[in-house]
Amino acid sequence: MKFLFDLGGVFFDWNPHHFFKDIFSDSADLEYFLSSVCNDEWNIKQDAGRITKTAEEELIPKFPQYEEQIKLYYPNHRKMIKKVFAESIDVLHELKEKNYSSYVLSNWSAETFVGMTDDYPFL
Repeated sequence: MKFLFDLGGVFFDWNPHHFFKDIFSDSADLEYFLSSVCNDEWNIKQDAGRITKTAEEELIPKFPQYEEQIKLYYPNHRKMIKKVFAESIDVLHELKEKNYSSYVLSNWSAETFVGMTDDYPFL
């Protein structure tokens, strides 16, 4: 038997709010930034393979007032992980102990995944 896992929402509590809540002093401005500037639609394009530098260069002219925050997004991607879900990791370990094959299928950007297996050995 083989098992397939995603990363975000399964092993990681990843959300840009976790990082940017400490960057923005105004909650309405934070919500606008994450819903209209660095939103899911924008992030998904990087998950699909677009280079993060290209993504920044395309977004900054549209929202020059957020240039600093846009440039903070990907260098701080790892800080958007609030915690790991221990229960999911326990299940993964149980499957490995029973010699089941486990795989990850995720849209996590290759650029931001670098170092994840070092920081999170269960991967």
